[in-house]
This record gives sequence, C-alpha cells and structure tokens, in this order.
Amino acid sequence: MATSMVPVPANAWTLVSTVSINFQIPEQHAAWAIESVALPTTLSVRKSITPGKIYTFSKLDGNLYMYSDAAIEVAVEPLS
Repeated sequence: MATSMVPVPANAWTLVSTVSINFQIPEQHAAWAIESVALPTTLSVRKSITPGKIYTFSKLDGNLYMYSDAAIEVAVEPLS
C-alpha cells in the first residue's frame, strides 16, 4: 500500500482519515487524536500522539481527527 502525507495546520482540528489506517508523525512535534463523527470542538478528550511511533486507527463509529500546536504532516497508510 502507498503511504500518503496529510497536512495538519497549527491549532486546528483536521480530518486525517475516514477509513482504518496506520499512521505516524515523522516530525518532532507531538499531536492529539480523536475518533469523532463530527469536527471536534475541544481538546478535553483526546489521545496524545508521540512523534516517530506508528499507531493504528481502527475505524468504529467516527473518523480520525488530529490537532497540533505546530503545522505538521502525518504519514498514513490504509489497512487492507
């Protein structure tokens, strides 16, 4: 499968994926992720994402959104 880069601007929730994926932040900035059916409006419920670590998003009821204090790119690869 091909890896794609998804840009996440600073200080804004961004839709990263609507399907199950493996993802990684290859840069040095941390981010937060959440599965949500709509664009999140708060940082109160989220998962911290560490740069360099590979994560798996298994879609259940929502889509994967990410937020970062700095503009980053997220490497994503769809799961088969």
